[in-house]
Amino acid sequence: MEEFSKEGYEIPKDEETTQPYVDLLNIYLVYYKTLFNKSQNYNLFSDINHQDDFSTNDIMEKLYEEIYKYKQAQDQSKQFIDLYKPEEYKKLYLSEPNSKIPEDHPLYMVYDGKDQYLSHNLITVLVHLTGIDWHNIDWSINQINDL
Repeated sequence: MEEFSKEGYEIPKDEETTQPYVDLLNIYLVYYKTLFNKSQNYNLFSDINHQDDFSTNDIMEKLYEEIYKYKQAQDQSKQFIDLYKPEEYKKLYLSEPNSKIPEDHPLYMVYDGKDQYLSHNLITVLVHLTGIDWHNIDWSINQINDL
């Protein structure tokens, strides 16, 4: 295993720089634990074999998949990366005859304690929740198939 060197690495000086990333990981952890019925003490490193340098776990594998999908979606249509109010999404993408939600891109509905939004990308939804007081409100993320 390579040794870590701080040389050439700049550590952020203020919490505002890192807090959204910490929040994103924490929101994802809550979402994952709820979705897969994990205990409250389950964390990002649970189920990793620390004796194996190449060991991973399901939560990190799924997070990697979502990050990969996010990066892929950035090169595709705005439909697959942006956040929409349900009425706006219907108007933009479901107003034509025979139009439907793409089957190869899951659609998530997020409730942020006040409003509902839609996105085809889980990372977009997580980023949205980092911008609000997510630990003091009732929020939810649900994958939906129809509006």
